[in-house]
Amino acid sequence: MQTQKIITTVVLLFFLTNLGAAAAMERGSLIDKLSEIDAFHPPASGDPGISMYKEWHYFNIIDDEQNISFITTLTLNGNISDPEQSVAIVLMSYLTPVKKDLTVNVYPVTVAEWSNRTPDLMIAASSVRLTENGYELHVESADTMTVFDAIFKPETEHPNSGRTRK
Repeated sequence: MQTQKIITTVVLLFFLTNLGAAAAMERGSLIDKLSEIDAFHPPASGDPGISMYKEWHYFNIIDDEQNISFITTLTLNGNISDPEQSVAIVLMSYLTPVKKDLTVNVYPVTVAEWSNRTPDLMIAASSVRLTENGYELHVESADTMTVFDAIFKPETEHPNSGRTRK
């Protein structure tokens, strides 16, 4: 009987370890896919459309029951290889039952850092980073009066996919 408990425990530990490893691999592949898709894709120098380049990260939270919303966009605009032909923008808009505000801060692209390999973006003191936890977001207005921190967990498919509604 004792041997059976030990074998059962070993099999259970083996199963849980492999389940955790499979979930980590699946999570890792999701992060790899998101890194590729959400990385910045600026046009090559010499591209005739380079001055029209625009790419951004957009996040929102809307809670109608509590009358709360928060929307932010971090944007790279224009020929980002030329600081005189481009800008970086941090927009924040929020609404609460006691206050609402909109801030739009425009920065020279020289205060921005981005990658064509990851979605990571920093504009002045605001940043987006893709981590194992999700998209870690920190945005703040230039006057530091509005600051927002959140982690957005990516979903690979809609929670109700495959189900029919009646």
